[in-house]
Amino acid sequence: MSALAILLIAHAPTMRAAAERLKAEQTDEENRMFCQKFHMASDTESFATCVGYLTEIRRRHGERLAAEAAGIL
Repeated sequence: MSALAILLIAHAPTMRAAAERLKAEQTDEENRMFCQKFHMASDTESFATCVGYLTEIRRRHGERLAAEAAGIL
């Protein structure tokens, strides 16, 4: 059991980096799918604006979830 715990601790940074990379890839794919649905090509200013709005929406949603978890809402 101790060996497993040590192994997990040793690999935690690698696992965290992989999880962060996967999350970024998924977010990029969601951005692309959503914004292109409204005919915004990925190399345009409108696409960048769309991604900015989606980022803000995700941020605010995260704040609501954190407030709810803290018992504020």
